[in-house]
Amino acid sequence: MDIRPATQDDHHWIINCLQDNWGSEIIVIDQEQIDASHAPCLIASPHQGLLIYRDKGADEVEVIAIKACLPGQGTGRHLLDHLVAQCRAAQKRCIIVTTTNDNLPALRFYQKYGFGLLETRISAVNRARETIKPEIPMRGHDGIPISDEIVLRLALDQKQDNRTGT
Repeated sequence: MDIRPATQDDHHWIINCLQDNWGSEIIVIDQEQIDASHAPCLIASPHQGLLIYRDKGADEVEVIAIKACLPGQGTGRHLLDHLVAQCRAAQKRCIIVTTTNDNLPALRFYQKYGFGLLETRISAVNRARETIKPEIPMRGHDGIPISDEIVLRLALDQKQDNRTGT
């Protein structure tokens, strides 16, 4: 599978993907609005998936969004493998990702990959829906009410614990 950085030619496809899957280009994480259409992005070619991320400083990279167009084909794993390699080359210590309490497939995917649970932000999605992004649905996967953010962490140094950073 060919994984490459997004180019300007991908911009329209990225925007469509964001709108189709997250309702807009704006992703809300911990009460912060992020225009995901302008963040760095990896593409599984030919437009089989994307991984949008941002640098959070000297030690950390955050996954903003990840989408495999055909789930179960290894696209998400390949995208994440590529990001991990980039982060290790840049000597980053960890990758974090935030998902919602209803997204059991994402929680399963990240934990199988090696991410550990770091934090639960109780009612964070409710607050975002009330103040920032009212189009966030009330219910998600399997009709589960969407209310909380769950933060996961992947330590890039095998000596670190994925939850504590130690």
